[in-house]
Amino acid sequence: MANINYRYLGKGVLPSDELDDITAAMAAAKTLCAQKGVTLQSAALMGVSSGGHLALLYAYTKQADAPVPVKTVISSSAPTDLTDPAFLQGAAGELAASVIGMSPQTLIALAQSPFGQLFMTPLANISPAKKVTASTVPTLMAHGEKDTIVPYSNAVLLDTALTENGVPHDFVSFPNSSHALLQDPDCTLRFRSLTNQYLARYL
Repeated sequence: MANINYRYLGKGVLPSDELDDITAAMAAAKTLCAQKGVTLQSAALMGVSSGGHLALLYAYTKQADAPVPVKTVISSSAPTDLTDPAFLQGAAGELAASVIGMSPQTLIALAQSPFGQLFMTPLANISPAKKVTASTVPTLMAHGEKDTIVPYSNAVLLDTALTENGVPHDFVSFPNSSHALLQDPDCTLRFRSLTNQYLARYL
């Protein structure tokens, strides 16, 4: 297992730079393993919240750049659709607005204008739910129904996209939990069990 750090958005850092950080980290891990006589043949990406967003986006869009083939992705409490009105109006709306350099209030107003699609396109381009295809890797996801940072609707939108495209996936819903997923111990156990199953099945 390797814990990947990445630059935060802002001060000239773009989402594409964050994805490049994942490529660089995977390449470094591959080199280090090779020095120790271990050949990496497959990888699973896992992340929580913003890390989950990047794990999903990378697995869905950057397979050609991955130093090690990504076979599955596992996320919890992740932003999946930055064009979701509930996301834009929530606590994470500032993140979405920062991508195109404006306040959340301005972005929401523009999104509802006749030219709204022009402002949504950059956000759609970094929304995992918008990047799902029939060849998307198997996905395990978890989300709290009481999440006030990343709305539960984001998880539903990704689940719908995966279902419509026939992608093998599991969605563990935490009915009593917020962003940290701390209030549903039975769901936590199920998510951990499924994580082990996904790693055993796809790696």
